[in-house]
Amino acid sequence: MARCPACFVFLTVVIKNDVRIKTCSSCFGDWVARAGLMHLVRAVAPPAPASEAGGASSPANSTTVNLQDLAVLASESDTKNPLSCPDCHVQLAIDRLHPMIPVNLQFCRKCDGVWLDVGKLPLVQRLFHELLTTTDPRLVQVREKLALAEMAFEQRHERIETIRNRMSSPGLAAGPAGGYTFGGSMLFGLEELVDILTGRI
Repeated sequence: MARCPACFVFLTVVIKNDVRIKTCSSCFGDWVARAGLMHLVRAVAPPAPASEAGGASSPANSTTVNLQDLAVLASESDTKNPLSCPDCHVQLAIDRLHPMIPVNLQFCRKCDGVWLDVGKLPLVQRLFHELLTTTDPRLVQVREKLALAEMAFEQRHERIETIRNRMSSPGLAAGPAGGYTFGGSMLFGLEELVDILTGRI
């Protein structure tokens, strides 16, 4: 039975939106397959939180917590050092699910699982839908540039794979596909992004 990579208690299996999640009853972190995480993130967006319209908020429910509170919770719970995979025990890699979502998650490159500290799952879900629907020109510009960069990377990758498949002589090999670079100065930190999305700046 898998143990929490942060506090080592046994993880409890829960089902959310048909996705199997292993959650910690002590630190409330979540362990989920990357494909499952993408399904959860792309699920139908929750209704606008009552707290953002002046209602009460509850830290236990992502639909009643405003974006600032979710960001604070995720920042305070953020594990700065890589943990070990609860399934295959290799060291996890700290990275983002998407370049525009400034939330660090921990990924297992071997089994493709993802560890999310408490508060990060609802925050990533909210930010994904906010960024998808925002009309703020600053974020629209970054979103469009990033989409173009991703498309260029995919086209380059396809060309390299085509060359590799056509090469038949021993000793000949195409270079690695590599990745695309996207100017970090164009992206936003978590606090600044939340302020933009909530109209504070």
